[in-house]
Amino acid sequence: MLPLQTSHPELGSEEARIKQERNGPQEKNEPIINLRKLYSAMQTIENRLGGGEGIEGIYGSITQTGTSKIMEVMVESCNLNEDSFLVDVGAGLCRPLVHAVVACGVKRAVGFEVDPIKCQKAISFISQLGKLPFIRALTPLVLDEIIAVQCTAVENLATLHEVTHVYTFWEGIPSSAKHAVGRLVQASPNLKCVVVVQRSFRGAVPEKHMLQYGFGPLELLASFPVSMGGSGRSFTSYIFSKVEALDSMKMLVPKIESTMGMDQHACEHGKIPRKSQGTKKMRRAHSESLGAMVDFFPSKKPR
Repeated sequence: MLPLQTSHPELGSEEARIKQERNGPQEKNEPIINLRKLYSAMQTIENRLGGGEGIEGIYGSITQTGTSKIMEVMVESCNLNEDSFLVDVGAGLCRPLVHAVVACGVKRAVGFEVDPIKCQKAISFISQLGKLPFIRALTPLVLDEIIAVQCTAVENLATLHEVTHVYTFWEGIPSSAKHAVGRLVQASPNLKCVVVVQRSFRGAVPEKHMLQYGFGPLELLASFPVSMGGSGRSFTSYIFSKVEALDSMKMLVPKIESTMGMDQHACEHGKIPRKSQGTKKMRRAHSESLGAMVDFFPSKKPR
């Protein structure tokens, strides 16, 4: 997909020239996007289709405010742009993909959906949106040439090799699908960012929770509440960046050294007996380091 382009009128009048100087230079090809108009159009077409429900799982859409915040973080922290390849697992009508294409200039997007009824609706939804004049004015390609809908379970996918960003709303998604996404993310050499929207990880470290599903090392960039349109149900958006194994080990070593240093300081100042200095913390840090090494090199197990 080419960068989004809009034409700006020539500033010929003196009044326009003064206004331009006051506001600073304008960026060429800067898209003018009315998200309120976009979301109003999406709701109209969804209603025309009889809603987004199908026969599998649940259906709901995050509000414009919540989706906009997610996309802003992905643009600023995960380099989401016209060169990105974004997928949505459990895509429903593919609303987030439409937002990313129109507002962020994403050139390729795929929505994976297991429900055949939702897939049919998504294809019609994208096609109808793409025919709207204001959408056509924002992108040189029609939406259904950019956004593909694949009616398949994520467990059936062999690779996400070219994908750079993954978005998924996890409410109602089975554990097997979560493990499949984790496997695909860890194996993808080009993947930069994973967005998971679900109920809050209460009392759990999000990165460790994701490790349970095989995602490999991730770094939490941001988390914030979002809500569903209509029902108002509250969820949390977690935005992770993928961390290479070597970088993750570098992040872990200072934590171990810091823990050992604190134990030594406490011992020297008589706060704990020398015989048991730092034993629990050192064992815990050592155990975490071994666990991390196992995650990075599955064929090597600690003795």
